[in-house]
Amino acid sequence: MEKLQLKEVLSNHVKWLNDEDGGERADLFGANLSVAKLREANLSVANLREANLSGADLSGADLREADLREADLSGADLRGADLSNINLCKANIDGMILKNTNIGGHPEACILAALTPEFWAKYKKEILDY
Repeated sequence: MEKLQLKEVLSNHVKWLNDEDGGERADLFGANLSVAKLREANLSVANLREANLSGADLSGADLREADLREADLSGADLRGADLSNINLCKANIDGMILKNTNIGGHPEACILAALTPEFWAKYKKEILDY
C-alpha cells in the first residue's frame, strides 16, 4: 500500500471514530503493510484481517477491538500498544514484541490461542522476568 494512501485511510478512520464527516472505518483487509511505520496510530476497530504487518512499527498504537485474524505480525513491534479485545485467531505472531503492551480484555482469550508455548516461554522470561 502506498504511503499517501495509507495516510488517507488512517485519517478517514480517525474521522469515523470521532463521528465526523468524511469518516470511514479502516478496511485494510489483506493489505501489505510490511515494515510500515504505524507508531501511535489509532487503528481501533479496524479491519486488518489477513494484513501483512511483518516487521511493522505498531509501538504505542491503539488496536482495541481490531480484527487481526490471520494477519502476519511476525517481527512487529507492539511495545506499549493497546491490544484490548483484539482478535488474533490464526495470526502469525512469531517474534512479535509485546513489552508494556495491554493484552487484556478479550473474554474468549482468542489472543491466547494464537500464542505458542515457545512464545509464552520467551514472554515470561523477557517481559515478566520469571
